[in-house]
Amino acid sequence: MLLLAAAALAQTWPATELTGDIVRNPVNIGAADADGDGHMDVFVSFEADQLLTRYGNATDPQEVVGDGSGPFVFADLDGDGDEDLVEAHLNDDLFAWRESHGDGTFGTRQTFHTGNVPADVAAADLDGDGDLDVITATFEDDEVAWFRNEGGMLTLEQALSTDAGPESVRAADLDGDGDLDMVVAAFEANRVIWYENLGNDWGLAQEIGVGGGPISVRAADFDNDGDHDLVVAYSEDDAVYVYRNLGRSFALPEAISTDADGVAIAIAADLDGDMLPDIVVGTRLGNRILWFRNSGETFEDEEEIAVDVDGVREIATADLDGDGDLDVMSVSVFDQRVLWFENTLTAVDDVETPEEGCRCAVSGFDPRLSWLLLPTLICVLTRREAICGDSSSPVASPTSSGRSQ
Repeated sequence: MLLLAAAALAQTWPATELTGDIVRNPVNIGAADADGDGHMDVFVSFEADQLLTRYGNATDPQEVVGDGSGPFVFADLDGDGDEDLVEAHLNDDLFAWRESHGDGTFGTRQTFHTGNVPADVAAADLDGDGDLDVITATFEDDEVAWFRNEGGMLTLEQALSTDAGPESVRAADLDGDGDLDMVVAAFEANRVIWYENLGNDWGLAQEIGVGGGPISVRAADFDNDGDHDLVVAYSEDDAVYVYRNLGRSFALPEAISTDADGVAIAIAADLDGDMLPDIVVGTRLGNRILWFRNSGETFEDEEEIAVDVDGVREIATADLDGDGDLDVMSVSVFDQRVLWFENTLTAVDDVETPEEGCRCAVSGFDPRLSWLLLPTLICVLTRREAICGDSSSPVASPTSSGRSQ
């Protein structure tokens, strides 16, 4: 059959500002379908006003959910099928959770830990019993802690004295043994470390990398080899690095960016729908939000999502408009703004793409599955050669955007 003509895809990011009466010093942003209507709601915490607000469906007016002034995460702690809210309260020096009522509202605050300068909170099943536990990082106490979930009751299982100034903590299976370990970005110690999960105990701290002011760490399988790699933002070095997992150790750092001025955060998210996690970066001093496409073996040069966001504090992704791709959200402290950027696909050039039944030559996974998700477009989007049948000969090489593969 003849090749089909299609349009090459380029990303554009129209911005929408979320406004309301509460505007002072937004510090964190996230999304969840809190009212069960099938659409994602946006949540923002404001440090100055010590309030957590909700924008229903990213378009409804702002409403106050409760008090809140720091990082938060959604997790079903009580096993009733809806997303509860777990919060780090910067002003009150405590961690708490609120039960979701399933209608966009939440119950009263239930404090489960106190500490000096709560920096981060995450949820994961650390003990393998099928429910979500909670891990916390407390900056001034140099502590990360694990709270076991027992039917919605959070009990301190273990507190670890860690390197100075833990700023970010996440759970991931870093050694491939089937349980979740902990990885910590220790800001004041200028290094990233991980703790092996030994069941009811934790191993000694093992160093992954060093650099000036590590401020965020995220885990994702960037090379699709079945294990968790890491992306770390070093704010004092203006740098973002990837550490590829070699089993129980990590490769030398791979520079994603070394001029991310005052980088505040780097996260992993598949923005182009090619089943490979990309990297999204927010810079506090550079006033930019950047996207680095994952090509499978390396990352491409930066693409700008936004260039006029003054003092990015936090970014997150979610499908806010229900079109099947991930949009980007941000809060910024200098201009006091809450924004979301729509992920759109726009035709820019005509190129040849393979007929139905062909596949894209993407390293590391069987891309034939991609045709079930994005027929005839995935090769263009990922800038990969197309292969038909059992032939290894390229049918089309959709590189009309001018980017190298």
